[in-house]
Amino acid sequence: TGRWKQLEKLSHQMVSVYSLTDTREALASLYTHYLGRIMYSQTRYDKCEFYNQESMRLLKGRENSRISVLTQIRQGLLLQEANRYKEAQAVLERAELQNKKIGDRHISATNSIYLGTISRKLGNDDRAQELFHQAIATYADRDCYPRALKHLAVMKHEEGNDDAARNMLHRAFAVED
Repeated sequence: TGRWKQLEKLSHQMVSVYSLTDTREALASLYTHYLGRIMYSQTRYDKCEFYNQESMRLLKGRENSRISVLTQIRQGLLLQEANRYKEAQAVLERAELQNKKIGDRHISATNSIYLGTISRKLGNDDRAQELFHQAIATYADRDCYPRALKHLAVMKHEEGNDDAARNMLHRAFAVED
């Protein structure tokens, strides 16, 4: 079943990153991070929140680690699910500042899409478009590129610019093939 495949994938990831951790706390934070990720994918947000908080507790002093940034981003997504957009925006912006110290372009591009989505919810379409374009420019060869194009296509359609919307959708689908 899907649950067993997720657990198997988690186990493989844990084994592959075990050598990258230098303490039990680091390994435990990684484990709780992935448990939170599984709970989020199953829309078990209460459990996800618990594992996020536990992971962040274990990451004290390691706030500029990739796992810390990813856990914060998921926390922002949880706040977004709860329609707490301003709080979600603040958490995602803080995660982006920490990510700049790490320099992970993929995280930055993906986070730009999340921030763009929240900007739309808050009625700031100009900022949303800027963030979606930023995601496209940051990492045009990753999965975030077609996702950003699709968001922009919806915005262009809503503006009544169907030609631009179709063009963006064609570009997005061409990358996905």
